Amino acid sequence: MDKRLLWRLINCNAGLFSLPYHVYNLQCFSLWSTKKDVDLESALSQNRRWIVNNQLKNIIFRCPNQLAPMKYIQKKFKSLDLQGKGLNWLKKYLCCFEVHLKNDECCCRLTKPMMNLVKEEEFVKDMQEPTYVQRLEKLLMMSMNQRLNIVKLNELKQSFGFLDDYVIRIAP
Repeated sequence: MDKRLLWRLINCNAGLFSLPYHVYNLQCFSLWSTKKDVDLESALSQNRRWIVNNQLKNIIFRCPNQLAPMKYIQKKFKSLDLQGKGLNWLKKYLCCFEVHLKNDECCCRLTKPMMNLVKEEEFVKDMQEPTYVQRLEKLLMMSMNQRLNIVKLNELKQSFGFLDDYVIRIAP
């Protein structure tokens, strides 16, 4: 055996065994791989697509006349940590988004069925507002001096069933 090869093996093993036992043990576990659950991966992928579509819906909804220029969508698309072109994504979901030219500029808006879904969603949220107000009222009555720190309330919002925008909807 070559002396250099022997020297490398000795140094390599010495370095490995000089680590504490639990670190060496963790390194061994990190080499193992587990099979991915196909159904779980599919659900996560669909959920990710739904989240992106919902974010794009909110971006378009905030634009004047609910008409967003493609340049603006592309800029927001990159801020969502997505690769590729926003136009390709929008064309993939023709049931949600329609792309057309306006004044020689490519623009995007929500389709009519999607607008109906958005209106229905807003209607349901508005119907739930009295329930949120009652829950918040009970929390305030139980709290000291009838005051709550909004940061603490944000941590508990899912436990009480509050929406993400509950502060804007309920508080004046």
